[in-house]
Amino acid sequence: MDKNTEELSDQPMHPNTVYKIVKRHAERLGLDAAPHDLRRSFALNSWKNGEGAHIVQIQKNLGHQSLATTEGYMNVSYDYANTPSSFLEF
Repeated sequence: MDKNTEELSDQPMHPNTVYKIVKRHAERLGLDAAPHDLRRSFALNSWKNGEGAHIVQIQKNLGHQSLATTEGYMNVSYDYANTPSSFLEF
């Protein structure tokens, strides 16, 4: 198997495996990104781009039990978005 090809499986990946895959591909693109950065980018882009997703829909997409968690997450994401070198635009 080519070392650049990930083997697909019907089993869940270990979080460390996901982290390594994302980091490796981000580095190839010259980015400093981790899996959580992708979640932040997804949430913030869902909220701010186009017509803007409703906060409840973002909560469901992120799998948060509490709307307060999503609201806090969006505040962190908004601050994070103002750091251009760390934010991933879609």
